[in-house]
Amino acid sequence: MFKAVQNLILFVLFLASWSAKAQGVFELSGGFSFEKMDYGGGSYNWTRRYTGSLGYHFTARSQVEFSYGYSVNRTKIEYYQDITTTSELLSLSWVQELLPKEFPLQPFVKGGAGQLYRRISGTYYDGSSPPKRIDSLTAVLGIGFRVMLSERLGVKTEANSYLEAFKISTWKNNVSYMFGFSLFF
Repeated sequence: MFKAVQNLILFVLFLASWSAKAQGVFELSGGFSFEKMDYGGGSYNWTRRYTGSLGYHFTARSQVEFSYGYSVNRTKIEYYQDITTTSELLSLSWVQELLPKEFPLQPFVKGGAGQLYRRISGTYYDGSSPPKRIDSLTAVLGIGFRVMLSERLGVKTEANSYLEAFKISTWKNNVSYMFGFSLFF
């Protein structure tokens, strides 16, 4: 995780130094999601996900977005498995807004590429363990919308699918939902 955060900080510093010459608008977004399922009998599943992104709007309806996502998932099914998965995703995406900025509701679609870092620990019922590490290039496909509260502040929600190794058949294996905010400067 440290290396990914270090790369994100370097990228943000690069964009900050470049922003003095830029003519467009920057968008800083952040979000959080949490889900929990209790299956009874000591069995459960929960996921915590944090997302942050920095986008640069080249036009009123198009932007390039750099994002970082961090999630932790714990799945415990009594007498079967006890697995903890930590995932980090760094991605670069093109975001295309579908309506002009004057509309308070702004739907968008996005597509891009990223690097997924996944660490897995725990055991299955027979004492075996899952793979300890999965690193994969991934495609990013997303859809969402932003509700503008003011000229500089909006509430944002989106759903993203991360296609491991760019295989379209994996679209439903890595889907995330996010609710958060957008700040324009």
